[in-house]
Amino acid sequence: MSLPSLPWQVGPGESADLAVSVNYTVGDLYQYAAGYRDGADAIYASMIALEAPPDLLVYPLAYCLRHATELALKLVTRGGNSLNDGAERFSDGHHLGRLWDECHLVLTQIWPSDSDTYHQIKTTIDSWIAIDPDGEAFRYPVSVERKKTGRTATIPSTLRHIDVRAMYGDVMRTLDLLFGADTGIDVQMDARAEAHADAQYYADEMRAENAEQYDDY
Repeated sequence: MSLPSLPWQVGPGESADLAVSVNYTVGDLYQYAAGYRDGADAIYASMIALEAPPDLLVYPLAYCLRHATELALKLVTRGGNSLNDGAERFSDGHHLGRLWDECHLVLTQIWPSDSDTYHQIKTTIDSWIAIDPDGEAFRYPVSVERKKTGRTATIPSTLRHIDVRAMYGDVMRTLDLLFGADTGIDVQMDARAEAHADAQYYADEMRAENAEQYDDY
């Protein structure tokens, strides 16, 4: 799809003080998940340094943390399904409970007994479900869809204060576990591909030797 002339776009042969690369890998969930995680990290650092009012930065911080969690679940699910049955797939939608159920099922087929890891992840997911199950609470102050009774508040009325350090720490630990699982899946995929390549190599060698033996007769 061609774009109209954009003042933000850096064209071929052009330069800019802060030009970044986008859209160079199609469907790269890791790139997006890591980007939102690192974005949350930068926002948290700004909050600690009081570079902007924490009561304002909590919204982009929480959104980045939650969205990084959602993308990481989809990333691990896609990789795990590819390892388990060769099909790169993950579910649509933003509900973290359903995404975690699917991811958990995939992970237990790879690492059946890692209960402590799964408990940590589920605890974080349950916290998100309680305050922001569908990813709207920290993007919009009221519901996007107008209901018969009008728009409703997205953050539960009983939630008045958030321990940012606790939220940040819990979610980052969970993201570390999910990214670690993704790395573990990649390692297993690489090992499987290497084993397949070795088996193919030796099979080809055996066929070549057999062919030489028949040629001798």
